[in-house]
Amino acid sequence: MVSGYLSARTGHHRETVMLKLMAVIQIVIILLIVTFGTYHLFKGNFELAFGTLPFLFAYYLFFAACQRRSVSIKDNESTDEKS
Repeated sequence: MVSGYLSARTGHHRETVMLKLMAVIQIVIILLIVTFGTYHLFKGNFELAFGTLPFLFAYYLFFAACQRRSVSIKDNESTDEKS
């Protein structure tokens, strides 16, 4: 009984750590892209500066879609539990 409880807690802790790690990785990637674009904008390389915008837009759409899917899955699970 206790070992099941501990493994459940460890699994939840591991999931939380992975979510935080993914958030940090995403922030670092976005900061690098924005820094790259800003640097080249001030250097006068407008093609390189604005060349990162489609990548940022695609990145946003991908993670917005993932977020929307996870919220809808949680909503479906909560309505199933109520039934």
